[in-house]
Amino acid sequence: MSGGGASTTESVREITLDPAERALAIREIENVFAARLRIMDTKQWDLYGSVHTEDVVSETFGAAVGDESARRPAVVGRDALRRAIEGVLDGPVPVTSVHHGHTPEITLTSDTTATGVWAMEDKLWWRNGSTEEHLHGYGHYHETYRRVDGVWLIAYRTLTRLRVDHTPGFFDYRSRSPQEKIMNESTLAPGTVSALVAAWWFHYDEWNPVELRALMADDIAFTCASDTGTTDYEDFIRVDVRGAGDVMAWKDDHRRNSPYPLRHNGTNVFVTGVADGEVEFSSYIFVTKIVDGRPFNVSSGIMRGSIRATEAGPVFSAVHVVLDTRESVRFADHFAEISTRVL
Repeated sequence: MSGGGASTTESVREITLDPAERALAIREIENVFAARLRIMDTKQWDLYGSVHTEDVVSETFGAAVGDESARRPAVVGRDALRRAIEGVLDGPVPVTSVHHGHTPEITLTSDTTATGVWAMEDKLWWRNGSTEEHLHGYGHYHETYRRVDGVWLIAYRTLTRLRVDHTPGFFDYRSRSPQEKIMNESTLAPGTVSALVAAWWFHYDEWNPVELRALMADDIAFTCASDTGTTDYEDFIRVDVRGAGDVMAWKDDHRRNSPYPLRHNGTNVFVTGVADGEVEFSSYIFVTKIVDGRPFNVSSGIMRGSIRATEAGPVFSAVHVVLDTRESVRFADHFAEISTRVL
């Protein structure tokens, strides 16, 4: 099998596995490929990420349903990939799928890496009112694999199509905009916004950068400051950036210079409205660290933001954090400073 990279001689030099170990590695790779198809078709979404590396890259969306014109940017990270495929097959328009993989061509490229090409066939069905729409596709999966902690996992996947047969209305399931999908009760069920806020703080505190990045829109706007703007640590907390790359760079530096354990608790999360097809929300945050073996209150504040639907699932398009530093006073006195409204 041809492919970019080292020559056959170079590949052999890189591999120290004996013939039995090579055969076992290939068999384990075939098993993880088969497991992914079964997990996907049976919609066991809690298991879908477990057959992929944390930094998996998938370039199958659009091609996955035979619509090359609708091919989406690569999905990166096992959590983002799980949300993306769940959104396609188990979203507002449930799709029944059957995937078969055949005639694998597995090539070990080192003791811990491999490539594979699989002939594939899939069938998909969904109900369009009284009509059953369906698709029957043929093609090849092209994958790479990596052995992590003794387990072979899928690290990359793309799909090339040879032929797709479908009913005229099959692609109508895509006609609902991502914004409509996120507002649909099946995708924005009670607790979904709370879960996203919880994931945002958890992956920051524990510093899981792949998972945290997967929660961000590419053009995310992120700000943080105190409510007075005059604290001694203002330079450390103040930020106003746009773009996931810049947000992640700031968060990387900020997390490295913050204590651990650090716990951001997102509470009282609620939806405040919808604007430009995005869901707006607000919540409180309460932050603690450990001092002398006990939790110590660090800060509190308000988090506001917006959530946008994408093919990979809901992501934050904006996050704005304001930390409490102003002394508490009677609310009537506070209110008098900001409004003429009579209580």
